[in-house]
Amino acid sequence: MTIELQTRPSLPAPAGTPPRAGTGLPPGFRFYPTDEELIVHYLRRRAAAAPCPAAVIAEVDIYKLDPWELPSRAVFEGDNDEWYFFSPRDRKYPNGVRPNRAAGSGYWKATGTDKPITAGGVPGGEVVGVKKALVFYQGRPPKGLKTNWIMHEYRLADAHAAAAAHTYRPPTRFKASSSMRVRNVVHACLSPSFCIFIFSTPLIPCFNALLDYESFLRFQMIEAFELARNLLFSSYELRVCGCQ
Repeated sequence: MTIELQTRPSLPAPAGTPPRAGTGLPPGFRFYPTDEELIVHYLRRRAAAAPCPAAVIAEVDIYKLDPWELPSRAVFEGDNDEWYFFSPRDRKYPNGVRPNRAAGSGYWKATGTDKPITAGGVPGGEVVGVKKALVFYQGRPPKGLKTNWIMHEYRLADAHAAAAAHTYRPPTRFKASSSMRVRNVVHACLSPSFCIFIFSTPLIPCFNALLDYESFLRFQMIEAFELARNLLFSSYELRVCGCQ
């Protein structure tokens, strides 16, 4: 596990923002983990109630909030306007395995297939976790309005989830509640179904997601029209002034 205080060779310097006061993180700290590092050194430790290398990932039930409410709850902003969270992964039905993706004023919808995360990043190597991409939709399915909020869900591979369950002890700082549910895993062991979620800032401003894509385009067209009109009048005034 490498927690880097400077840039990696051959890659540009990560931007990020300073960690919040009171986190105990040193000035200049940047959180720049690989997928494997997130799984092995953070998620696996959280599932086993073991301490993480650094307190850089906030614990939030993301499915109780809209995505634009989450950045302010992060420990600090990562590279490329990203925010990291531990969150319980609820189930849609008590006896099922299908996750409940409803959140705030909408729901998260998976895109594409799961991406296996292997030890050492070697293709065909030991699978230590799984990564899934999701997009936020406002409204109720299946007629929700697609937004540009994106998140990546990291979860343990089944074998590692079972191993973590053998060493898991309920953390004393949490009270049992509906937001801290547990689920059955391999060998009937109990383990909190925690995941790591990374949220990315929208490519298009959401204005608290009250402005849809068409409205945004209309807004852009109006701005372009106003700019062209101002340039036209400025040019006309210059010509008039030049003739006098």
